[in-house]
Amino acid sequence: MKNLIFKLSGQAENRLYGHLSILSRYCGLEEAQWLNGYLQHGWNGCDGFSNYAGSKRYSKKFIWSQRALNDLLLRGGKNVEVVGSPWLYNLKLKNKLQSNPTSLSKKIIAYPLHSQPWAPKDYLHTEYAKYLKENYGEITVSLHWSEYSNSEVINAYKSLGHDPITYGVGSPWLKGYSESFLDNQISQLEKHGKIVTNAMQTSVLYALSLGLDVEFGGPASWKKKVDEFGTYGDYGQEYWKNAILTKPEQTWKVELGFDELLSPEQLISTLEWDTNRGIRLTFISSRFLDILRDQTLNEKISYLNRG
Repeated sequence: MKNLIFKLSGQAENRLYGHLSILSRYCGLEEAQWLNGYLQHGWNGCDGFSNYAGSKRYSKKFIWSQRALNDLLLRGGKNVEVVGSPWLYNLKLKNKLQSNPTSLSKKIIAYPLHSQPWAPKDYLHTEYAKYLKENYGEITVSLHWSEYSNSEVINAYKSLGHDPITYGVGSPWLKGYSESFLDNQISQLEKHGKIVTNAMQTSVLYALSLGLDVEFGGPASWKKKVDEFGTYGDYGQEYWKNAILTKPEQTWKVELGFDELLSPEQLISTLEWDTNRGIRLTFISSRFLDILRDQTLNEKISYLNRG
């Protein structure tokens, strides 16, 4: 019951990949705080939340970029603050955040599209492993935890000499959840100089922020057509791939909120941790309305209840 309440309250979503712990530490607070609102937990090309959920939600939203804010406001969304991404705050905590990062490593890491298990994907891992071997040799392959636990997927890469890895379980409602997920990702990306992937995704921006080069390519198939408006916004995936390839520095800085980062004092005030760090009834009531009106939320909560 406690775990279900944790999910229904939105706090499980906010703690994905240890995001709330990172922001709390940055603010000088030892434990992850309750957040009366929604924290953007991954990149997308729309308003900070897939399927434009941010524009539909009543509760307070805390998103990464000015670009996402403009999208949300254009669609009639309200009650939103731009705070920058937890990833960049984590780099600041580690004194690793640079304006013009470079990597001297020659190693390559591959990222099949990472997403939660409910996403409509069914990759051809054997074909993708062959593509990587033919084009890059034997390399590191970063897998989502759910794929890393699948022996068939692991063997598809190991059989060709690749080194499959994972950063751990980033979903706080599941056994084995690790708040060190992004720490592990930073550690691995720093060992490599290039990321190759078959889709635009959050990790591409993370890699760019550490100075890695990016290449797109390789086979992938989905069980059903990916909703371009669900993740990539009005422009579609090809637009974002082109932005990465032609304007990498500008794109990662805008999308991760490089110029939007706040001081600890400013962040505490924006997240309203200076006045009340506990649960607010106004948030619970608005969260309830959000669940009722948003089919996407309903579908995800149904999945979480099974998980």
